[in-house]
Amino acid sequence: MVKQSTQLKELKTQMQQPQFKELEIEVERQISAIKVVRDVEIERLLMELRLVRSCFSEEQLRKPILQVFEETLPNPSIVKDEGNGKFDVKWKEKRSRMSTTCGGVGRDLHASLF
Repeated sequence: MVKQSTQLKELKTQMQQPQFKELEIEVERQISAIKVVRDVEIERLLMELRLVRSCFSEEQLRKPILQVFEETLPNPSIVKDEGNGKFDVKWKEKRSRMSTTCGGVGRDLHASLF
C-alpha cells in the first residue's frame, strides 16, 4: 500500500514536471520579449533626445532649459502636475504652434517637445 502510494506520487510529479517546464519556458520567452521592447524603447528615446539636442546651439545647451524655452519659444508654459509631481510643457494659446529650422530643415517643435 505504501509502495503504491509512493509510486502514485512519483507518477503525478513526473506528469507535472513537463507542465512546469513548459510554463517556465513561456515565462522566460515573455521576459526576453519584454527586455527587447525595453531596449528598443530606450534606443528610440535616446535617438529623439539627440535629435532635439541637435536643434540647440552649444550656448543654449549650457543654459537652463527653462531659460532657453523662454528665449526661443515664448508661447509655451511650464506647468507642474499636482497628481504625479512632474512638469509638463503646454502652449499658452491652444491654436498657436511654432515651427523652427533644425539642421536646415523646417520642423514642427511641437512634435519634438510634446
